[in-house]
Amino acid sequence: MKLTLSTILILGILSGLTPLAIDAYLPAIPTIAKNFETDIGLIQLTLSLYLIIFAAFQIIFGPISDAYGRKKVVSAGLILFFSVVSFAPFPKITNGC
Repeated sequence: MKLTLSTILILGILSGLTPLAIDAYLPAIPTIAKNFETDIGLIQLTLSLYLIIFAAFQIIFGPISDAYGRKKVVSAGLILFFSVVSFAPFPKITNGC
């Protein structure tokens, strides 16, 4: 595979998605705990769960990308990622009222 500027940029952006998601989430943890009226430790468990799932998906989807091609698997993953993230600005959180 020939490394072009666009390939390098795409790979750089893909490598930055997880740190970006974590860096955006960490400062909001106290606010999330306050809004859900729960212990901050429980909210911190969601970060651990995120990292565990991220690691597990690499183990699961690594061989799948080898079998079906990395471009197809990365494209499907990005579509899933951005479709889920697109709902983030519109949360429907209620306090049980």
